[in-house]
Amino acid sequence: MDFDLKSIQTALFIKEFDNNADIYNFPKDIKSYSNVFDGDPFFTNVPSGAPKDIPRLILKSRDGRYGCNISFNRVDLFQNKLKEDVSLEKQKEAIKSIFNFLENKKITINRVGFIGNFLTIIEGQTSADYINSKFIKEKALENPRELIINYSKRTKQKDIDFNIFLRLLGNNEKNLNLQIDVNTIQEAMETNVFNERDFSNILDYSIEKIEEIKNKFPIINI
Repeated sequence: MDFDLKSIQTALFIKEFDNNADIYNFPKDIKSYSNVFDGDPFFTNVPSGAPKDIPRLILKSRDGRYGCNISFNRVDLFQNKLKEDVSLEKQKEAIKSIFNFLENKKITINRVGFIGNFLTIIEGQTSADYINSKFIKEKALENPRELIINYSKRTKQKDIDFNIFLRLLGNNEKNLNLQIDVNTIQEAMETNVFNERDFSNILDYSIEKIEEIKNKFPIINI
């Protein structure tokens, strides 16, 4: 089955980053690590007591392909499809630059998530009927207008525990959406301190699993 990669999100969860950090210098400082964010930075100016996960700074590429939300407890990098195809490898390069930038700022990364959003067109039936026929007991559901399946599994790679989460979304049209999310587990955040080698291994494993699941679909054998 041929899937089109529509967008990618990579989340870096961080600690030891408080409200006194000099976030206003980030747009200038990050240019030494990455040339992706050539658009104008946007500071959200939220109140000082606002929840830490609300973005304080939004960086973008001028063409709109990349976006980066920076809050006090996470950094999210987005890549969206424009004229060129979205690339897992380009995402890897861009997020590595951000990791190096944060590491230089003495900001600790303790959890990572890598998400690919895919789309394919189902022929001969609706995407909801396709999910129903492939994954639901025969005749258990009749003529669904929308059908969503979530599936998760835990794995371990190089002493790092991962969650692998799949979401299938079908409707009464032909579009079938597949989201694949590979992330390190939340329970280990208190003790995790990922170095550059750990981070590289996490990215390699995440991309490998995303490609493997996408290529083998509808067989799901993680």
